[in-house]
Amino acid sequence: MKKSQEPLTSTVNPELHDKISYEKQPKNKITVTASLTDSHPLVTKTEKSIRSTKPDLKSIIRPKARGCLDVRVGRDCIDRAMRIMDTLIKALEARGLRVTISDNKKFATCISVMDEVIEFCLEERLKILEKKLTPAQKKEQEKYSWMYRNEYDYIPIGILSLKIKAEGISDTRKIWSDGQKQRLENCLNSFIIGLMKAAGKIKENRIQREKREIEWQERTRRREALEKMRREEEERIKVLDKEVSAWSKSQQIRAYTEAFKKAVIQLYGEVVPGGKQDKWLTWANKYADRIDPLVISEPSITEDEGS
Repeated sequence: MKKSQEPLTSTVNPELHDKISYEKQPKNKITVTASLTDSHPLVTKTEKSIRSTKPDLKSIIRPKARGCLDVRVGRDCIDRAMRIMDTLIKALEARGLRVTISDNKKFATCISVMDEVIEFCLEERLKILEKKLTPAQKKEQEKYSWMYRNEYDYIPIGILSLKIKAEGISDTRKIWSDGQKQRLENCLNSFIIGLMKAAGKIKENRIQREKREIEWQERTRRREALEKMRREEEERIKVLDKEVSAWSKSQQIRAYTEAFKKAVIQLYGEVVPGGKQDKWLTWANKYADRIDPLVISEPSITEDEGS
């Protein structure tokens, strides 16, 4: 079964079903014109730039001016490439899909489908041939092999491809090319279906990423909340341990001062008011009160307030 004839699957976003079905109807087949007339402004600008540009080392030409379409072809395929792109862009716009050139990249041809921006390009396939050495070069290579490395010639072979440039959609078709039984001109409806499926997959991936991000944030929030509770619990325990220790110490001091008082009375008959032992007992009991967490101290009164 040809790729363009694939049945709709449940994985396709429901809102795309009608649009994909529309592209599969024979009456809606896109036909590339035999000549370029009244070309789209993007095509006009691209053709002007690409025809005035010299081929690179691989005999491929791409426009130099900013705001041009991402087209990479040999000189013999310029006319055909422009007709395909002109027909494709007009067909996309007739379907409410506007083609733009990214401001961030010089030649990034973009289209927004389902609010997802997708890049695509048109390029010509190359044949790669290893360069043959002259007899003199071969003889020299035998002596100085380290001086030579493989060099190649690149020859455009007239096979054109439309490519969707998107990451993370490996299970979605991204290339439409000339084949043994069909030309790229007859694949434009299928390419538009590919753009829609790619947009659906990109949206699905984005939603999944956002869902994972939300879940990660929630896990992080819960983890941080638990960590905060743990730290607060540790702090409460430290305070409690400190208070219990202080309370226990205050009780020991009071028990000791009471025993001390009894010992003084037993030895001297009484604790002399204002005496050394009395002053020490007063200080010791006040200290016990200061460290006892259950004793609420009265507000201190300054000298000015008391006067």
